[in-house]
Amino acid sequence: MPKLQVKFGELEYKIYDQDRILPMDAARVERRGEEITIEIPLELLGNPEHILTSAHTYLLGLVPLDWVSWRILRISY
Repeated sequence: MPKLQVKFGELEYKIYDQDRILPMDAARVERRGEEITIEIPLELLGNPEHILTSAHTYLLGLVPLDWVSWRILRISY
């Protein structure tokens, strides 16, 4: 089961599946103002029926600023 983590810097991002770095083209990331959109192919996730997701933001990678509670996304094909 994939466990993806997307880490953002000011100019780049990295996608991890557990401790393995995935190529940047494994997902599409778009930034607009204060909004970030992440598109990950469902095939990369093993075509799941549900996705468990959350988000954290940090100041300089050290100080936690915000945390979005866990959410379940139901996928219908």
